[in-house]
Amino acid sequence: MRFDIFKALIEGCESSVQEYCLYRDGAVSINKPTVRLYSVEDIEERYNPDLFIQMLIDLDWHEMLSIIEFYLDVGPIDADEVNQLFEYHKVAYRIESGYLGSKDQVVVYYSELIDDNNQVLDIDIPYKAVKESIEAARNYLTNPQNIDIANSIKSSVNAVEGYLKGYFSDKGKKLGTLGDCIKELKNDNSYPTNIISCLKQLYIYRNQTDDLLPLK
Repeated sequence: MRFDIFKALIEGCESSVQEYCLYRDGAVSINKPTVRLYSVEDIEERYNPDLFIQMLIDLDWHEMLSIIEFYLDVGPIDADEVNQLFEYHKVAYRIESGYLGSKDQVVVYYSELIDDNNQVLDIDIPYKAVKESIEAARNYLTNPQNIDIANSIKSSVNAVEGYLKGYFSDKGKKLGTLGDCIKELKNDNSYPTNIISCLKQLYIYRNQTDDLLPLK
């Protein structure tokens, strides 16, 4: 999805200078370092779209949502474009238009998260603990008056961890934590690097969330 966001952002750019300014201003909006270029000649000679793409790839998910809100505010993309991408990539977020002059905001669509969980539960998952964790994650979101995002995230991570531990157990490898599973995946070049990167971001996010017990 991040590459599609990039393509949508630069679609209206008529020069590398405009593209560089989008890259620089977006990074600054979320306090990320940038390659500083100070003249038109410098930008035309040294700017490469890979800088922009890599910046988006390296963002934590909450940073990605913040930079999308920034770009919505300054105008290179609009809410309809982003919502189409969210829907296409089955991301349970939507842009809600601001009211009374307020900015557009990214919001969670809990109903879609619940639908996603229900679809997963319909799959024949071989590990009982994983299904129990997915059910728990769904249940934390089903009561609109008492939505517990923190514990839903915790249960979702437990489901990922449980699946990977079961997967490696079937291969004769007893691994204790999600971190151990990620290391095992990284040591085997046959696994897609983008999947490993997503798991690593999940692991980092989980460890940095103060109101959740960190993974060991």
